[in-house]
Amino acid sequence: MCGVAPAEAWTPAASAAVAMAVDPEDGPIFGERIERYEDDNAATVALRAELDLPCEFTSDSGSRWRMEKLEPPRVDAPGRVFLITSLDRPDSYNYEVAVVADDVVLLGSLNVRQPDRELLDRLIQIAWLKAADAEIVSDES
Repeated sequence: MCGVAPAEAWTPAASAAVAMAVDPEDGPIFGERIERYEDDNAATVALRAELDLPCEFTSDSGSRWRMEKLEPPRVDAPGRVFLITSLDRPDSYNYEVAVVADDVVLLGSLNVRQPDRELLDRLIQIAWLKAADAEIVSDES
């Protein structure tokens, strides 16, 4: 279902997260999480290919959103990018990214006041290269 984590979502065996904001009020705000799973197949749940997009949903807080699938991340591994746009505010755009490499999922989220795919791609590329340098993922996946 749109905007809801899949029922088959698995719990990672290990994870680490970091977030930063240029300005906590105005952003951009970027968060990254790396998850390792016991099973390579569990990591593919993050790609959520079954969604019928675009779609609209209402969050638990009552805010309304539109979610659409964009071109995958520009790294050498399977991935997906969703753009989640507020239907209540003209200045709230959230990108959600997942990149899968074997039993690891690199997740990223970017909150911006205006759509900025170029910034998203730069941040995901940096995160991917740092994960590869740390030998968490292979940059030859």
